Amino acid sequence: MNFYRLLAPVIEEALRRGWHVECWHDVSGERQHSQKECPQVEAIPTFKNGEPEVLDYENGPEGLQGLLDSGRADVAVTLVCQFLEDHQKDWQRVSATRVALLEPTPADWFGNISHPSHLKKVDLYGLTNEYWREHDIFMLHQCKSHLFGADEEAELRKKIKLVGWPQSDQFQLIDKDSVRSAWGIPDNKKVCAYLNYPIVPMDYSVNGRFFHESGKKKRCELAWKHDTGWRGLWEALAGYSLEDILIELRAFCDRENMFVIGKHRNRDDMLPCEKDFVDHWVTDETLYPHTICQLMSIADISFGWLSMGVRESIRAGCPHVTLDFSGRTEYLFWGEKDTSWLKSTTREGEALNSPPACRFIENYGDLQDSLASLDYNSDEVAVSMQVYRERYIDMPGDDDSSIFCNELEQLIG
Repeated sequence: MNFYRLLAPVIEEALRRGWHVECWHDVSGERQHSQKECPQVEAIPTFKNGEPEVLDYENGPEGLQGLLDSGRADVAVTLVCQFLEDHQKDWQRVSATRVALLEPTPADWFGNISHPSHLKKVDLYGLTNEYWREHDIFMLHQCKSHLFGADEEAELRKKIKLVGWPQSDQFQLIDKDSVRSAWGIPDNKKVCAYLNYPIVPMDYSVNGRFFHESGKKKRCELAWKHDTGWRGLWEALAGYSLEDILIELRAFCDRENMFVIGKHRNRDDMLPCEKDFVDHWVTDETLYPHTICQLMSIADISFGWLSMGVRESIRAGCPHVTLDFSGRTEYLFWGEKDTSWLKSTTREGEALNSPPACRFIENYGDLQDSLASLDYNSDEVAVSMQVYRERYIDMPGDDDSSIFCNELEQLIG
């Protein structure tokens, strides 16, 4: 259901044009994932330009393939092609229904590709802009080199259309005063948005395996369990924790007279030290306009743990601080521990470290000084955010949903 965060503005634009819109829901997913991730169909958002028809299907990829085979739609729009997720079957796309993929977050859309033919199953790739097009192609060569060569790149480039970031269109719908009132924010308070720390099961960094735990006994037990050696035990005993970082952030927010609002995804749980840190928690209560967009619209500054929520933040005019004190940047290159992806001076690393619009803090020893000197409302920051938007987010011209729907019209013919 969280797909509505990204697709709702496109649905709105399609309804405005008088198109018949269907939302296909994989109800079998409700049995495979937590109920938090798959709310009831009745929870879908309302649209000012009409109402889409909602269709349920079961049996995962087979059920979706049945809808595609039926030819009931001219084009099916997806964020992640679910019929590619069954790696045991090479589904044959039926030309009766075209398939268009709208990029959710850069590099998210091709993780489940396991055969060169999978790229052929999509007729149009709606990517954000030139920067992310080249990023995605670079990552395909890096991570899928056994599937993606020169011929595949040439074919993919023909299918790519640059459509901006349609999700961002919903910022126009947000009433900031209403949001502040609904969340009980005092009139005299500024707002700090905090995106919660993700518990990553495959965390390969030493400190990352117990960074979120408080108490040295528990930290040492985890260090021993994960066989991190003497280095891990030393980190557990002498290293800093998430709780230590949040104490410093709370002091900063108090000095700046800030009301702290924490945001977590439905699938995540709040950690005790995070509950103590924030004044109010929100999750994915509202799908359109989405809660994350509402939060960033009223925030003066945001903090996140290597989160691509930086895009919502900067798009809303809110500077962002990227945090990493657990060493996760050292292995976040699709599991390759030798390559530092996020620290790269090119591509995705820049999107999380482009000061002063987006700053990167990873050394605990620098944390107090960095917070003390943190500039988040100067003219320099405003100019930097505009540069960030032009480089990583925006397409010039119309609303991005309109750009994407224009491309759909061209695809259908």
